[in-house]
Amino acid sequence: IALEQGNLHDLVRVSRRAGRTPGSSMYIKEGVVYSLHDLLHGLLMRSGNDAAVAIAEHLSGSVEEFAKLMTRRARELGAKHSRFANPHGLTHPQHVSTAYDLAVITRAALRNPIFRNIVSQRSLPIAYEQLGREQVLYNTNKLLGWVQGADGVKTGTTAAAGPCLIASATRDGQKLIAVVLHASNRWREAAELLEWGFRNFQVTQLGQEGEVVRAVPVQGGKRLHVDVALREDL
Repeated sequence: IALEQGNLHDLVRVSRRAGRTPGSSMYIKEGVVYSLHDLLHGLLMRSGNDAAVAIAEHLSGSVEEFAKLMTRRARELGAKHSRFANPHGLTHPQHVSTAYDLAVITRAALRNPIFRNIVSQRSLPIAYEQLGREQVLYNTNKLLGWVQGADGVKTGTTAAAGPCLIASATRDGQKLIAVVLHASNRWREAAELLEWGFRNFQVTQLGQEGEVVRAVPVQGGKRLHVDVALREDL
């Protein structure tokens, strides 16, 4: 949603609520101004709950309004069993999703080149002029650099949900997404799912854009038939 509705050059002043958000953090400070670009990297690479709140407040005015927007957008994408109460995933009785829904949302997000780039990075140095220092963000996704072709996506951990991971990998032009929730070993389980997928499925070129696949007869027309062609590669 931040990539769809926000501007990466937007400047965001961190509120007290954002700066004091518990859990995993990119350690932003109350009153300090950060770019939406940096907050997104802290959110997706460091799993920064504080960044999530800052982004939500910037785009929708409050965490609560942004959560409503998240739920509406999820339903538009086909994630029909998800309902969000906050932007960071900390435990809330009305904050629920499923492995399938998370895969659906991830598939949509990975169509965005900026999102793809952020979640594939293992580390990123960010200079904070206002603080007079540089901070290196390290991705919490240990699958990057471990599984061949791994290029995303996101970790998550709470007492209620347990260790969770949405993983993606690309080989020979084929991208797979694996989702594990409440996993005993999220790295091993996600890796095994991805390897199973690459062993058992492959992408095949069935036709090219513009290729004529058949001729449909026309009755009473100027021509006896009309060619039917592929609108895009199949």
